[in-house]
Amino acid sequence: MLDSNQIEGPIQLELENLKSLRRLQLNSNQIEGPIPLLIIGNLSQLALLSLSYNSLNGELQNLKQLQVLNLLADSFSGQIPLEIGALVSLQELYIEFNQRNGSIPSEF
Repeated sequence: MLDSNQIEGPIQLELENLKSLRRLQLNSNQIEGPIPLLIIGNLSQLALLSLSYNSLNGELQNLKQLQVLNLLADSFSGQIPLEIGALVSLQELYIEFNQRNGSIPSEF
């Protein structure tokens, strides 16, 4: 857990080497830009991903073990992406306070 540490800039690619990582919490920092697909795709054991109160955007894929996804108050906009519906183990989803629009996809 690295919440509220004033971490700045994009998410670092070195995180991709933590293949057994189960929880990644980087809430309330100054992280910005897209969530690197290279990192997310390599963290196949990740059960909790919490990136709230940053300035992130992008897509999430290949997180089959993910149970909790917290993207509260980031910079996500547009419709809720269909790939969230493909997170088959997801139990909790927090996407409030973004710039989402449209209806909830029927795939959910």
